[in-house]
Amino acid sequence: MNNDNQALGVAAHRLAVAHPGPVSIEDLLRHVDPAPDEETELFVAAIYADRRTAAVAPPPG
Repeated sequence: MNNDNQALGVAAHRLAVAHPGPVSIEDLLRHVDPAPDEETELFVAAIYADRRTAAVAPPPG
């Protein structure tokens, strides 16, 4: 590897991805592929089932 390629490799490891300003939920949702309705319903049902279980169970410790 020559010196130019080595310098590029070192520089590439230091790069950081940065957004020019605050990220909004709308910006994020533009890049998300939504799941089918059935999958979303199962996911939400699992979250609520987990919350119900946690509310009934005594805290660990």
